[in-house]
Amino acid sequence: MGIAANLPDQVLLEYVLEIDDGEVVFKDRETIKNCWRIKSTNSNYAIWEYQGNLGLLQELLEWRKLLAEKGFTDFLHFYKTKSEKNFVQVKQNGYYVTTWPAEGYAFFAPEKRSGLTKVVEALSRLRTAGKLLAKKKDTQTEYLERAEVYWLKAYQERLTELLIFYCYLQEKRLANDFERLYVENFEDFYERGQQAIQRMVLASSSSDNSGEEGFLIGNFLPENMLETETSIIFLNTAYGFKGLPIHDLSLFLKMYLPLQKWDEELALNLLTRYQEKSTLDNQEKNLFLAQLSFPGRFCIYTQKYLDGTGEVSELAADFQKYLYEIYWHDRCLEKLENRLWGE
Repeated sequence: MGIAANLPDQVLLEYVLEIDDGEVVFKDRETIKNCWRIKSTNSNYAIWEYQGNLGLLQELLEWRKLLAEKGFTDFLHFYKTKSEKNFVQVKQNGYYVTTWPAEGYAFFAPEKRSGLTKVVEALSRLRTAGKLLAKKKDTQTEYLERAEVYWLKAYQERLTELLIFYCYLQEKRLANDFERLYVENFEDFYERGQQAIQRMVLASSSSDNSGEEGFLIGNFLPENMLETETSIIFLNTAYGFKGLPIHDLSLFLKMYLPLQKWDEELALNLLTRYQEKSTLDNQEKNLFLAQLSFPGRFCIYTQKYLDGTGEVSELAADFQKYLYEIYWHDRCLEKLENRLWGE
């Protein structure tokens, strides 16, 4: 068997895999990072490299195992090692093996609305399965406090960075179109951010507590999702982010509704699909609306400008498009909020 570059030899030795003599081993560097795929006549596997806290990887793979037992099938099945471990440790990294679909799939295509629906339905199934794994009430409170404090802190830190940059620009002559757009629109976006955070605080203090613990998908880039005829398969889930499932829904919609010009009918339909198994509680509603309203792209453009990772003219043009988009964004959120609260 040929060995892919940079894959430690001992990893495959720890597994019992059905691989024919004519197998091909390769690493897909173009579309999937940290993944080797093994293709043979009758079987297909993927080997994933994890760089991070291995205790967290252990917890994540156990979570995936429990979800599979509850009927959630939108992750790749992972295999135990010969010694019944979830992964192989080589130096500081972890390696685990999953199935890979033989055929009948394509990477997620953002322009296809049918794909958006499949992802939302998969996230709804994940939420339902997660509820079945919810811990007892006495352990839920501690987890939820930790998770929500993390998210609140992250959002507040973003706003603080924006405020620092704004104060800096007020003390100097504005140098380009991006800086001028930033100063002209800062107060509105900062106020939006503060209102979103206040809503997150309200959600965190809600007695209406969904309480299901879980990791988040966290990555909805097209190369991290395979679309089959009937469903979606999430590939790499080893990002370590924890929270309530509603975080994933808001992140996904925030990424792809702008490509659909915040189409109100589409957004309402996706929300309906997500709630088909169970209606969102008050905590989830507030978190969902807060995250959709937080000016994340304003933060992203600013960070790129500060890091020097984007051309100033392109960032200014993107910022200008974002300003035009806000009108449709606000209309869409108003419709979603009315639907959620029955108005």
